[in-house]
Amino acid sequence: MYKQFNFLTLVLIGFGTTFFGCNKNNDPVPAFSNGTMQVTTTSSASNVTGATITEFRVNLEAVRFRTIANDPLLPDNTFQIAPLLGPFDLLLLGEGTGDNIPEAPLPDATYDRIKFDLVRGKAAPMDKITILIKGTIGTTPFEMWHDTEPGLQANLNDLVVNGNALSFGIDFVLDGLDLSAATDGDGNGIIEISPNDNDGNNNLADDVAIYIEKNFKVTY
Repeated sequence: MYKQFNFLTLVLIGFGTTFFGCNKNNDPVPAFSNGTMQVTTTSSASNVTGATITEFRVNLEAVRFRTIANDPLLPDNTFQIAPLLGPFDLLLLGEGTGDNIPEAPLPDATYDRIKFDLVRGKAAPMDKITILIKGTIGTTPFEMWHDTEPGLQANLNDLVVNGNALSFGIDFVLDGLDLSAATDGDGNGIIEISPNDNDGNNNLADDVAIYIEKNFKVTY
């Protein structure tokens, strides 16, 4: 889970938004103008081998941005912006309700990373888990979950923010995943895939979690 340390809280009059800036040099943080950003989340899940996906959720928190080392105003800082702290129960696919990540300001600077964490939820359906996938394998319903809490990041290729509006899309990719080896080992009519299921799918659950970590995409 994302740990905050040596944070400087800035109340920006006119924006009414709190930024938590981790400045490794403990230098004064200058006044700054801002762009705006909107983070949206989706899933690519139409091409999963051996399964049809009907629901996909992740529990996410602490969307933050890191500036480049030689940025003239905010060198090598990672910013946690209060509206993006979360946590957010994100419904990526399926029917039902989930949280939305709110629009927020972003300091004018040049950025090389976007970071966020998967964290265990505290309420159903994500209580104590970070990933939830449901669907069918053949005609048999399945449910996959995991409680891993990885920190994820993507390269922003020196993205310049200068008072402009930005949109970030995070696509949690399931396309290319192979669930055809999953079995209903205990014969209860539901294929369970988790770190401690009784169906013999524990390793597959780990593989799914790693696949999600390695294949998500960020567009901007």
